Amino acid sequence: MRNVIYSAIILFLVSSCAIPENIVRIESTENDIDWLMGKQVITKTEDSITIALKYEQKRGDYVLFDTELFNQSSEKVMVSPRNFSIVEINNTSTNKRWIAATNPEEVLLKKDIEISRSIAAQKNAATTSLIVGTALLATDIAKTTSRTDTPEKSAARGAVAGMTYITAGAIHNANVRNEEYGLRDRVFWAHDVLRKTTLYPGESIRGYVLFPRENLFDSFGVEIRLQEKVFDFNYKLYSIPANNY
Repeated sequence: MRNVIYSAIILFLVSSCAIPENIVRIESTENDIDWLMGKQVITKTEDSITIALKYEQKRGDYVLFDTELFNQSSEKVMVSPRNFSIVEINNTSTNKRWIAATNPEEVLLKKDIEISRSIAAQKNAATTSLIVGTALLATDIAKTTSRTDTPEKSAARGAVAGMTYITAGAIHNANVRNEEYGLRDRVFWAHDVLRKTTLYPGESIRGYVLFPRENLFDSFGVEIRLQEKVFDFNYKLYSIPANNY
């Protein structure tokens, strides 16, 4: 019996071990590269519009590109993540695959729904805790005045009440953590991510553009379309397998 228990414990530990992820590096293949705090900065200008692009990092399921745009033309320019896409660089096929940038407005809507549900869950948990606590208190009072009550029964009721409060508290704390995380993440998407903006002559804007990192191409270009202009920034992805380190 003891061997079976030991085997089960070993099997659990082996199956629950975390596996390191592959390390991913994204580097520019452009010739003209500037550097800022260890990051490559690629700058391109066309018809008085300048774009500086810097691969920043990965964040969860996304890769981030720090983007700054300058409108030095005499006309206003509409900037939107919908103008950004990743296009596969593949010389063996004429059908190029592409990945659209993530729309921050859609993400913000989902965040608002999640936060609203979390707040509602907190209120429901608090109401449930109050109802259960009141019922247990009433039961305890009734039992205490009963002649059939004993110290053992009273202690058992107290244990049940304690477990009920602990469970309700754990649910409440989990909902609070979800709400706090959702609010922090919402601030990032609302203020740090590039959103649809009209740039008037002489104006500039800076923000992150995010792409899903799943199935990212080994060689790709970040394509930015502004009105009739197209800006291309070429990159290559390097992956270091986890079993190599």
